Amino acid sequence: MAAVNIAPVPDEYGQNHPVESPGLIQSKLEELEAALIAIPADQKVAWNLAKRKCPDQLNDDFHLMFLRAEVFKADLAATRITKYWQKRLEICGKEKAFLPFTLDGALKDDEMALLLGFAIVLDKKTSFGRKIVLLDPSKEDRTKYTRNGYLRSLWYTIHVALEDEETQRKGAVFLVSPRGGNPKDFDLGASRQVLRSVQGCLPVRVSAVHVFDPGASFVFIFSLVKYFIGPRMRKRFNVHSGSTSKVLNEVDRFGLAKDNLPRKLGGYADVDPKRFLQCRKASGK
Repeated sequence: MAAVNIAPVPDEYGQNHPVESPGLIQSKLEELEAALIAIPADQKVAWNLAKRKCPDQLNDDFHLMFLRAEVFKADLAATRITKYWQKRLEICGKEKAFLPFTLDGALKDDEMALLLGFAIVLDKKTSFGRKIVLLDPSKEDRTKYTRNGYLRSLWYTIHVALEDEETQRKGAVFLVSPRGGNPKDFDLGASRQVLRSVQGCLPVRVSAVHVFDPGASFVFIFSLVKYFIGPRMRKRFNVHSGSTSKVLNEVDRFGLAKDNLPRKLGGYADVDPKRFLQCRKASGK
């Protein structure tokens, strides 16, 4: 078993990262393969289906994302992979689960949900090099999608962020902007499933979650969310309230400046779901 050297000094988000090398990656990919084989058959039914139906998707690059998410602990990465395919099968169904996770593949019926813009990857990264995922509950509309459609859209958005290798290595930053939303429309059950996906299925590290100006009506909801996420994730959960200038000063130390924040949050970045999807489709993603 190859030893993993961890950088001794935490970064600006309090995270310590492995020191990667080609030798470490190759060794850990081999350990991961052995760990997957060792998992009991009844716990990897969906993964075995994926091996038969879409073997090209289960390549080294795909597996490396899971190793990075689990800081190169091969046994944990193997468990995450099997849970990933189990959940992907659940939310996509047998007809779409093993298609490429693209707008013309597994997401071919979800354009309406994605156009709402309740989840989108911003164009600019933080000043520390991480992709930013904007979650806007005020744009959710359960009359326009099923819960599984909602989850597929969130999964797709996170997959987009993970196309960036630096974000795979160090994590994504999530911005939550509930301003203008109605708490009665908030789907707590779907949010719990998203949290479970992030914590146990999707190959993503979470650097930070920033909730902007939730208002009194959403405070109770986010207190429930913090209860569900557990102690480790809770440390990365930040709620910012007050004037725009006060909030901007608070988030600046996390690499979130005006040029990489959306206008709704006091920044200069435009958020255009239609343009985002057009660019994705044009590139076959």
